[in-house]
Amino acid sequence: MDMWNRQKVAEKTMAEVFMLNGVTLQRADNNRVQGHMLMLEMLAPIPLHDDTVKALWPDGKAPKELPQLMFFDTLHKVLSDVESIQADEKNPNDCAKQPHDVTHTVDAIRYFAVSRVQAAMAEKQAEEEDEDENEDYESYMCGGEVTAGYIGA
Repeated sequence: MDMWNRQKVAEKTMAEVFMLNGVTLQRADNNRVQGHMLMLEMLAPIPLHDDTVKALWPDGKAPKELPQLMFFDTLHKVLSDVESIQADEKNPNDCAKQPHDVTHTVDAIRYFAVSRVQAAMAEKQAEEEDEDENEDYESYMCGGEVTAGYIGA
């Protein structure tokens, strides 16, 4: 059910009913392709820098990388649905809408992924990236002078 569609009986959206009862909602972006791409990106391992998460492993045996999005192994339906979802036949960047029973949990994860805000870059990391900007335009855009290695000599 779409939370933002007006209901025939109550003549209110489900979102309005939630808000009238003190639960505020934020409408998520419905871009399916972008959401699925973000979901896949969040499932890919990234370097682990969070000391709180590292402390979950005894004796400093925390992995060097972890996905941004992880699930408890007790969430059997979620894990099964994510594994079962197929690519859409007409748009391989989107997920299939059938079998419909596996799409609900995948859509919930997609909405979560698309509504997450990336944390700001640490100041030190931003300064390091700014150092690259000191390069002149010609070198930055064209790679500088052509060398014999470029030609294959």
